[in-house]
Amino acid sequence: MKYAAILISLCLTLVLPACTLIDSTLTLKFEPLTGKISAAPSLFTITRVSDRRADQRRIGCKKNGLGSESADLFLDAPLTSWFSSVVKSELERAGFLSAKPQDAGAIRMEIDIIDFFIEPDVGMGIRVYAVVNAEVTVRFPDGSAYARRFAGISNDSAIVVTDGDYSEQILSAMSFWVQQAVGETARLISNHTAAAGAAPAWRTVG
Repeated sequence: MKYAAILISLCLTLVLPACTLIDSTLTLKFEPLTGKISAAPSLFTITRVSDRRADQRRIGCKKNGLGSESADLFLDAPLTSWFSSVVKSELERAGFLSAKPQDAGAIRMEIDIIDFFIEPDVGMGIRVYAVVNAEVTVRFPDGSAYARRFAGISNDSAIVVTDGDYSEQILSAMSFWVQQAVGETARLISNHTAAAGAAPAWRTVG
């Protein structure tokens, strides 16, 4: 069994294309996802998106047939700008109204990106894994504030991994993240408007 695994790994090393040795820069186009959620539109502004990842240089890696990192994956735009644009667009689609940062009556949102990464798992086969992990902080005009972390994970098998596979999985993970974050933020705002307190799983912050 041990020798069979070694043989499979060697075969994968031979059949994996040369592009596994070359860095790639991905262009991620997020498809609109959210339908209208908010019945009573609220003003919002995203005041900060921070990259808290340990390695802010890249968004993923490629691996050779032995499972070792062989090249890097980059995003063709600053991750914080891309992330902010996606969230802003999805909140607007959900029925919220974008406000200017100086608008005192607007709900303020902050986002801390904890993880945003794609990588293949090369062994008896190849699977591409992607994770998006980010914390949202919502600050209301009355001074109250709440935070919650959301995670989106996606994976799929591939015979030969292409840049399209990497893009597809990270966008899928981002979609899962958006579904949770936008939906639960809308719920939090609805609860706050109705003076019902924080929605479950949100913690109070200063």
